[in-house]
Order: sequence, then C-alpha cells, then structure tokens
Amino acid sequence: MSNTLKALVVTVALAASGRLHAQGVVMQRNLSLGLARTIAEAALAECSAKGFHTTVAVVDRSGQLMVLLRDEQASPQTLEMARRKAYTARMFRMTTADFQKRTMPDQPYAAQRDLTDMLAMRN
Repeated sequence: MSNTLKALVVTVALAASGRLHAQGVVMQRNLSLGLARTIAEAALAECSAKGFHTTVAVVDRSGQLMVLLRDEQASPQTLEMARRKAYTARMFRMTTADFQKRTMPDQPYAAQRDLTDMLAMRN
C-alpha cells in the first residue's frame, strides 16, 4: 500500500471515528396523524375566514403527504399545488416565497426549480 493510499485511509478513518460514537438508535420527532389533522383543519379555517377557497396539505418529515383537506369551493388544481407547496417547504426548510426568491433565474440555485414536485410561489 502506497504512503498516499495509507494517508487517505487514515484520514477517512479519523473522519469516520468522530461519527462512530453517534452510531446507534436515531431518535426523531414526527407529527402524529392527529396533530397533522389539527394543523390542516386550523389552516383551512384560517383561509376560509379570510375568504380563500383552497386546499391545505400537511407532510411528514420526509415530505410524504399526511393530510389533504380541500374546501368545498376550491378549484381542482389546488390539491396538487398544496401538496407540492408543502413538499417544497419541508424539503428546503423555508417558505415557498423564500424558495421562489432563492431560485430566480439569475440566482445560483435556479436549477432547484427543475426538481420533481418543487413549487416556487408566493403565499
């Protein structure tokens, strides 16, 4: 084994050793279905109070849909828009308005708009 390869192996081993103590069971906080329903119902009520007929989506930590509530008068496209809006906000941990600014054509992250299911739009 060459000295360069040995140095690389040692470097990788040292970098990994810092993570070794962190191995084990990973604990995560997740929304319960009940809490997701409560959030969705409150958001839909707030939108209705403001006169908006829309759809509300709540996703889990991996962006998977948990709850989707549509106002009786909401147009059909709001279902897909709500799901994608919630997914984008969760995946990038920012509002879709901030995502829109960050991904404008002249910005360095513009290509992120091309990722599947992303939605860059203001509220």
